[in-house]
Amino acid sequence: MIQQFSNPDVVDATTFNMTQVLPSGQEGKGSGDGVFRDCVTGFWTEFIDQCCVRNHEKIPIIRHDFQTKHWTAVARIIFKGYQCLMFFPAFLSASVITNAIYGKQVSNLLEHFMKYITDSENKLFTMALQNFDSVLTKMTSWCLRQLQLPVKCHKRYSVPDSRGEPKVIVNCWTDVLKQL
Repeated sequence: MIQQFSNPDVVDATTFNMTQVLPSGQEGKGSGDGVFRDCVTGFWTEFIDQCCVRNHEKIPIIRHDFQTKHWTAVARIIFKGYQCLMFFPAFLSASVITNAIYGKQVSNLLEHFMKYITDSENKLFTMALQNFDSVLTKMTSWCLRQLQLPVKCHKRYSVPDSRGEPKVIVNCWTDVLKQL
């Protein structure tokens, strides 16, 4: 599918001539939208296993064999899958998708981070966040007493770091997905 969707003209296509390769290696005998739907479904099943990481919301990962043209083809598969079949890969992180569509972060980053991490990590972070205010208050008073630092010392630790975002992939997807 990546090879077929590498062509930029595929965005304007209304029908797709696809042949499904069965698990036995033989070509399927169907035709039409059903085959396209099966191919898209099969693509996303493999994509989750080979190109994504984490828990409830999947994050695409940088791979040595995926270059810009491959990630752009994936964006076209998202676009045409939605446009033709109303099929959208809901497993992908909403944070990544909204960033690709709107060009900026428009969703709650902490909420999506909590879906990104494992269940046990989620419990740990939830407990830490519940106690964060008391820890921050104690840390601030400790900073003032022990180090004679200004009250602003805690602000360095309160800004979320978004460098882990797969920005390369988002940049490849933006031109195609902003059309959604």
